[in-house]
Amino acid sequence: MKKTGNFVLRFLAVLFLMPQFWTAAFHSPAEAQTPENGVCAHRGASIECPENSLEAFQRAIDIGADWIETDVLPTADGKLVLCHNRTTGAYTSQDLDITQTSYADLCRLDMAEKFRIRNGLTLEECPPLKIVLLEEALELILKNKKARLTLHMKGSALDGIVKTVKEMNAEEWIGFNGHESLLIPAKKEFPNAKMFWDRYGSDTDADIALGQKLGFDSMIFFFRDVTPEKAAKVRAAGFEVGAWTVNGKKEMEALLDAGVTRFYTDDPRLLLQVIEERAK
Repeated sequence: MKKTGNFVLRFLAVLFLMPQFWTAAFHSPAEAQTPENGVCAHRGASIECPENSLEAFQRAIDIGADWIETDVLPTADGKLVLCHNRTTGAYTSQDLDITQTSYADLCRLDMAEKFRIRNGLTLEECPPLKIVLLEEALELILKNKKARLTLHMKGSALDGIVKTVKEMNAEEWIGFNGHESLLIPAKKEFPNAKMFWDRYGSDTDADIALGQKLGFDSMIFFFRDVTPEKAAKVRAAGFEVGAWTVNGKKEMEALLDAGVTRFYTDDPRLLLQVIEERAK
């Protein structure tokens, strides 16, 4: 009995020291996230909700997108907010430079204003929305643990992103997209994060060589630049083949036929319907 007890104690001691034990016990399981389906909601489900809003992100998660793309900008007082443009005029009647405006002043803007007008919605149907902080978006991602968030950095946002992501233990739930000048420093800070490399009118062979050297995962082409031959060459080199920004059903079907497996779309609901129809 004593020998058995000693054996059990030794076994537990070894188990306790194994890194796998701590990983299994305290880290969020990757299985919790939506399986990769190639559907990246561009600024959220932005055809249905104001872009880069928590509502657009939650809608994309509910629809079933595996990734959500967003844009990160620093405010004048160092907060990280989510907005594609440096100025707010595309979203609200006040046109402010985000990088020259405090977060408190930005919060006074209704970022749903022009979406509401454009779509003929009432205030009840589309209530006012404030600009979103990166940490708020990450809280939503971590709460749902389904879709992941890919960040397009604007301005001097990287240091703040590193601090916020690491403080929230969100490293497993982010990726980065954009030009290589943005991805190279991001990959140094987050070597395991997925890197979606935007390409436009460039030489494919040169892109393959550079992308392999830099360790990028995906090439995301302007959708009109994709051909079956280009897609096959890029895929054979080990990259995921993507296209941006694809919102029409005919374009989705043509790109699927061409071999595209990653889409940036404002309409993730339609894209998932197209994918499901083709799977029948």
